[in-house]
Amino acid sequence: MVVLCYKPSTIPYYPKEVLMRILSSPCRATQLSLFQSRPATPQWEQLPWEVRQQTIRLLARMLSEQSERELASRSTQEAGDE
Repeated sequence: MVVLCYKPSTIPYYPKEVLMRILSSPCRATQLSLFQSRPATPQWEQLPWEVRQQTIRLLARMLSEQSERELASRSTQEAGDE
C-alpha cells in the first residue's frame, strides 16, 4: 500500500466562483482625520533675543561635548591598538 502526502502549497486550490450582491444604496463612508494639523513653527528671527542666545549657547555646548567624546574614544582606540 502506497500513501502519498502532499504539502498544501503544492496542490493548486481553485476557489468556487461566487457572484457579488449588488447594493441598492451604496454606503458613503467618511474619511477620518488620522493626524492633527501641525502647529505653526516659529521663525528664528521671530524668537526673542534671549531665547536665541540661550539656544546658541546650548548648541555650542552640545557640539563641544560631542567633539570631546569623539576625541576621547579615538585616543582609547589608539591606545588599544598599540
